[in-house]
Amino acid sequence: MTTFCRYRPEPIMSTPIDRELLFGILARQLGFVGTQALRDAIQAWAPARETPLADVLQSRTGLSAESRRLLEALVEEQIRQRQPIPAPDFEPRAIFPSDETSVPEESVDDMRSTGPWLTADGAPVRYRILREHAKGGLGQVYVARDSELHRDVALKEIQERYAADEERRARFVLEAEITGGLEHPGIVPVYGLGVYSDGRPFYAMRFIRGETLRDALRRFHDQRGDPMSPERRVEFQKLLSRFTAVCNAVGYAHSRGVLHRDIKPSNIMLGDYGETLLVDWGVAKVIGRPKDKTTLVAEATLHPEAESAIGETMAGSAVGTPEFMSPEAAAGKIESLTFASDIYSLGATLYSILTGSPPFDRSEGTGTVLQRVQRGDFAHPRQINRLAPTALEAICLKAMALQPRDRYESAQALAADVERWLAGEAVT
Repeated sequence: MTTFCRYRPEPIMSTPIDRELLFGILARQLGFVGTQALRDAIQAWAPARETPLADVLQSRTGLSAESRRLLEALVEEQIRQRQPIPAPDFEPRAIFPSDETSVPEESVDDMRSTGPWLTADGAPVRYRILREHAKGGLGQVYVARDSELHRDVALKEIQERYAADEERRARFVLEAEITGGLEHPGIVPVYGLGVYSDGRPFYAMRFIRGETLRDALRRFHDQRGDPMSPERRVEFQKLLSRFTAVCNAVGYAHSRGVLHRDIKPSNIMLGDYGETLLVDWGVAKVIGRPKDKTTLVAEATLHPEAESAIGETMAGSAVGTPEFMSPEAAAGKIESLTFASDIYSLGATLYSILTGSPPFDRSEGTGTVLQRVQRGDFAHPRQINRLAPTALEAICLKAMALQPRDRYESAQALAADVERWLAGEAVT
């Protein structure tokens, strides 16, 4: 049975040959080429090694350019994060001419199994799946046990029905790269990226114990009793503080050039000890840094390797959740979306905090909702909840302005206005 191995502490992929072999091994494990085809390609490539192994595979097997970009992205990610790599089902060293192989013994040993990474049923040994946790449009999340660090983690894998879809695999890998590349307290950390023996990618990340903001809002607004009681006011202020934490996480992502495109209460996790994390970056897109030169950004624009393997969504298609989608996103203008689109979604999330419901009702039908979003046709918060503070309603409506130019200039500016209200100061 094909197994996975764990990296040694030393740097890996110490020679160009190591990188080439990893490309071939991943191509085999992902089902892009057969074992014999890979063996033949390596045999043809090994004597001179004048061109990349990928070129040889493309010419001999018809490996597509999209598949090559995906595999190259996976190679870079494996090297960068020192994650498990698949062991080959043949000995690559034996293919090289006996008098000129330069593959270090150490690197070949690293590619050979030093202990099973997969169990017989295909589950990672280090990450032993305990139970299902959640399922989205593309991925499936499990609670798993990390046997090395003795902690629970969230293990996300691409759904089996999408395993053979090159673009969806690339999208899944891009999600892992973007999430792993955004290092902020409000964004869940990624522990590693790997590939199952059947070709499905997976990644491990922090498991958050708590609830979604959607669940917290449902509980808060369903409570009976005096809505103006001290306990309710304190809880409301805590929800607003959680919201400002999300705004700051979004502001950080924007500083790295990343647009989330699906901000909503169900994608905001509230930990039991004050953690607030924005999750599910599955439809995120890198669009470049903000143009405001006065913003000091310590880190460069994120450039995920897997992004080049993903085709653009068709013009006219909407990306995101209709009830929280900006008017320009609802109109299908996905190529021209700016960070203002995320600002709108933050405003729609604040709307849910103030009223207990989204600005639009999905039960009306997706088409009707998208049309109403484009017109800005929704009831104001105080029409739904007369106890919603007037100043917070004004903040919400500014964030949800129909025209992007009329919204807050940044997520931090939105957070600052909410914080002013919490401090009893006038808002802008």
